[in-house]
Amino acid sequence: MDPTYTCDYFDPILHRLLSLPRQDLSSSNASIAEMIRLGAILYLIAVRQSFGIYPIRVKIQIRKLSVLLISFEDSETKDRTWDKHGLGWMELWVNTLGGVLNDEIDEAPFFAKHLHDAMHRMAVMTYGDLEDRLREFAWINEIHGALLTDFRRKLIH
Repeated sequence: MDPTYTCDYFDPILHRLLSLPRQDLSSSNASIAEMIRLGAILYLIAVRQSFGIYPIRVKIQIRKLSVLLISFEDSETKDRTWDKHGLGWMELWVNTLGGVLNDEIDEAPFFAKHLHDAMHRMAVMTYGDLEDRLREFAWINEIHGALLTDFRRKLIH
């Protein structure tokens, strides 16, 4: 498939996601909305990268997600907020995308912890189960599945 053709569809969405106004992150709902926005950006970045298109800075988006996860981790309502809104699968998706697109080896355990916590809350026992669930949601196995395999290797080494 022609990368230009793919960008005809993804670039307007990505542009919109990147140009949304900054949220007031004082509420947990705004933090969740921002994490979902970052997850969508990371999802599209992975697709673009699979076509050899690299101009978007992944590290910036990963860093923003990390900061949100850290601040949200300190929140007393963290465990309940995603589920309260019926967004448990979205939490899994966001944490998985953060982990698989993070290229800093020392950050892999950080994302693994958040991913494993979310997997536990959603009763997902293995990475195979996780992939099965994500395929039903928003997941391109040839792209994101390969990244998940690489992420798992980082955790082992």
